[in-house]
Amino acid sequence: MRATHYTLVARVYGLNEVLDRPVEQFASKVGEPTKFSVGHLALGHDSAGYTLEEQVSEAGAVDTIACGYTAHEMDVLLTGMMRGITFRHEQTKKQEQ
Repeated sequence: MRATHYTLVARVYGLNEVLDRPVEQFASKVGEPTKFSVGHLALGHDSAGYTLEEQVSEAGAVDTIACGYTAHEMDVLLTGMMRGITFRHEQTKKQEQ
């Protein structure tokens, strides 16, 4: 399957859900001062390629997790992260039984 911007956005949204992180980038409502959701994972794109960033403050500071990736490379990274998280959840469930 070809990796598109929209599939990458959907994968990042899924990661936020699985990790119990905020799925919305902004914690503030319309008309309030801008406040970012700490812990939110965001996908960025510029001339250097795709980036994966984590919001680390309400003021908007981010920590770059990965940068300069092509769409295919970012898709491989996000798929691997999701598979690792899913595997860990399955192992934890088995240990609890």
